[in-house]
Amino acid sequence: MIPQSETERLLEEHLATFGLKAERQVELKQFQSSADGVSRTVLHSDGREEIVEASWLIGCDGAHGTVRHQLGISLSMNGRINSLRIVTIVNGPSGGQSGSG
Repeated sequence: MIPQSETERLLEEHLATFGLKAERQVELKQFQSSADGVSRTVLHSDGREEIVEASWLIGCDGAHGTVRHQLGISLSMNGRINSLRIVTIVNGPSGGQSGSG
């Protein structure tokens, strides 16, 4: 298994090849899917809220995350999810969602 810190480092390196960077200390408050994409409300560490629009949203926020709760994805009987094997994608244009386990 690859440690989370290494996974994050690799992801950040890959994002940088596209001129992008991961934002830290930003909390997803809620999201809404529509025919045009996914609208997300995020809270910055300075208390500022921002609405972010995108074509899709990938939930990688763990057992206590907003994505899992808002989609109604339950935990397993032992109170855990297989966080390395569950991927939740909210696809705005179709309004659908998919999971992989």
